[in-house]
Amino acid sequence: MLFRKKGLKVFVYQDAIDMRYGFHRLTGFIRSTYGMNLLLEGHVFVFFGHNRHRLKIFFFDGTGVVLITKRIEQGRFMWIEDVCFKEVSFSELEQLIHGSIIIKGKLNSISKE
Repeated sequence: MLFRKKGLKVFVYQDAIDMRYGFHRLTGFIRSTYGMNLLLEGHVFVFFGHNRHRLKIFFFDGTGVVLITKRIEQGRFMWIEDVCFKEVSFSELEQLIHGSIIIKGKLNSISKE
Protein backbone atom coordinates (compact mmCIF):
# COMPACT_ATOMS: atom_id res chain seq x y z
CA MET A 1 0.00 0.00 0.00
CA LEU A 2 1.20 3.51 -0.62
CA PHE A 3 0.96 4.59 3.04
CA ARG A 4 2.92 1.75 4.61
CA LYS A 5 5.37 3.53 6.89
CA LYS A 6 7.04 2.30 10.02
CA GLY A 7 5.36 3.42 13.24
CA LEU A 8 2.09 4.56 11.71
CA LYS A 9 -1.24 3.48 13.15
CA VAL A 10 -4.55 2.62 11.50
CA PHE A 11 -7.64 3.97 13.29
CA VAL A 12 -11.19 2.72 12.61
CA TYR A 13 -13.84 5.42 13.01
CA GLN A 14 -16.51 4.02 15.34
CA ASP A 15 -19.65 5.31 13.55
CA ALA A 16 -20.93 4.64 10.03
CA ILE A 17 -20.76 7.72 7.82
CA ASP A 18 -22.51 9.04 4.74
CA MET A 19 -20.23 8.05 1.87
CA ARG A 20 -20.88 11.37 0.14
CA TYR A 21 -18.67 13.05 2.76
CA GLY A 22 -15.41 14.37 1.40
CA PHE A 23 -12.18 15.90 2.60
CA HIS A 24 -13.62 18.68 4.78
CA ARG A 25 -16.19 16.61 6.66
CA LEU A 26 -13.81 13.67 7.23
CA THR A 27 -11.09 16.05 8.45
CA GLY A 28 -13.64 17.45 10.91
CA PHE A 29 -14.42 13.96 12.23
CA ILE A 30 -10.72 13.23 12.66
CA ARG A 31 -10.04 16.57 14.33
CA SER A 32 -12.89 16.18 16.83
CA THR A 33 -12.36 12.47 17.59
CA TYR A 34 -8.60 11.93 17.33
CA GLY A 35 -6.94 15.34 17.12
CA MET A 36 -5.35 17.02 14.14
CA ASN A 37 -1.81 15.98 15.13
CA LEU A 38 -2.57 12.30 14.41
CA LEU A 39 -3.66 13.21 10.89
CA LEU A 40 -0.64 15.40 10.24
CA GLU A 41 1.70 12.64 11.46
CA GLY A 42 0.40 10.49 8.57
CA HIS A 43 -1.67 7.98 10.52
CA VAL A 44 -4.43 6.22 8.55
CA PHE A 45 -8.17 6.53 9.25
CA VAL A 46 -10.83 4.09 8.03
CA PHE A 47 -14.52 4.99 7.65
CA PHE A 48 -17.36 2.59 6.85
CA GLY A 49 -20.61 3.49 5.10
CA HIS A 50 -24.12 2.76 6.35
CA ASN A 51 -24.91 0.07 3.76
CA ARG A 52 -21.47 -1.60 4.05
CA HIS A 53 -20.80 -1.53 0.29
CA ARG A 54 -18.10 1.15 0.64
CA LEU A 55 -15.29 2.22 2.90
CA LYS A 56 -13.01 5.24 2.85
CA ILE A 57 -9.39 5.48 3.85
CA PHE A 58 -8.01 8.90 4.73
CA PHE A 59 -4.42 9.98 5.48
CA PHE A 60 -1.86 12.75 5.03
CA ASP A 61 1.14 11.70 2.91
CA GLY A 62 3.36 14.69 3.73
CA THR A 63 2.29 16.79 0.76
CA GLY A 64 -1.50 16.57 0.97
CA VAL A 65 -4.50 14.62 2.17
CA VAL A 66 -5.28 11.37 0.34
CA LEU A 67 -8.78 9.88 0.21
CA ILE A 68 -9.27 6.34 -1.08
CA THR A 69 -12.76 4.94 -1.61
CA LYS A 70 -13.41 1.22 -2.07
CA ARG A 71 -16.70 -0.23 -3.27
CA ILE A 72 -16.94 -3.96 -2.77
CA GLU A 73 -18.55 -5.83 -5.68
CA GLN A 74 -19.53 -9.03 -3.87
CA GLY A 75 -20.78 -9.25 -0.29
CA ARG A 76 -20.43 -6.39 2.17
CA PHE A 77 -17.87 -4.97 4.52
CA MET A 78 -18.21 -5.89 8.17
CA TRP A 79 -20.84 -4.21 10.37
CA ILE A 80 -19.46 -1.12 12.06
CA GLU A 81 -21.36 -2.24 15.19
CA ASP A 82 -19.11 -5.34 15.27
CA VAL A 83 -15.96 -3.23 15.28
CA CYS A 84 -15.03 -3.44 18.96
CA PHE A 85 -11.53 -2.12 18.32
CA LYS A 86 -10.41 1.39 17.50
CA GLU A 87 -7.07 0.49 15.97
CA VAL A 88 -5.95 -2.26 13.58
CA SER A 89 -2.64 -3.37 12.11
CA PHE A 90 -1.72 -2.79 8.46
CA SER A 91 -2.23 -6.49 7.70
CA GLU A 92 -5.73 -6.29 9.23
CA LEU A 93 -6.39 -3.16 7.16
CA GLU A 94 -5.47 -5.07 4.02
CA GLN A 95 -7.89 -7.82 5.04
CA LEU A 96 -10.66 -5.28 5.71
CA ILE A 97 -10.10 -3.74 2.27
CA HIS A 98 -10.61 -7.17 0.72
CA GLY A 99 -13.87 -7.76 2.61
CA SER A 100 -12.74 -9.93 5.51
CA ILE A 101 -14.28 -9.62 8.97
CA ILE A 102 -11.99 -9.10 11.94
CA ILE A 103 -13.18 -10.57 15.25
CA LYS A 104 -10.96 -10.10 18.32
CA GLY A 105 -7.77 -10.21 16.29
CA LYS A 106 -8.93 -13.11 14.07
CA LEU A 107 -9.89 -12.86 10.41
CA ASN A 108 -12.91 -14.50 8.79
CA SER A 109 -13.45 -14.78 5.06
CA ILE A 110 -15.72 -12.49 3.05
CA SER A 111 -19.37 -12.29 4.04
CA LYS A 112 -21.81 -13.20 1.21
CA GLU A 113 -25.08 -11.34 1.76
